[in-house]
Amino acid sequence: MSYKRIAPEIKEEALNKVRSGKSAKSVAAEYGFHVKNIYNWLSRSADGTYKDTLEISRLKRENEALMKLVGRITFEQELAKKNWSRK
Repeated sequence: MSYKRIAPEIKEEALNKVRSGKSAKSVAAEYGFHVKNIYNWLSRSADGTYKDTLEISRLKRENEALMKLVGRITFEQELAKKNWSRK
């Protein structure tokens, strides 16, 4: 079985996306390689913060989802106040 080498620039670009909050699974699908590649690269990265990087990425996604939820709830409350004050 032959393996194709992935250019260092592509690896770094993919890792930066994971570090910025995208899930490793979605980044791997975007670039067309296996998610285990990303986990391996993270474990070999210079800073050696594999688990921290994944945890930060997960927390960023969770925070984004919560901010959307808070925004929606706030909007609904404001809308309810306006509707209530018109009565």
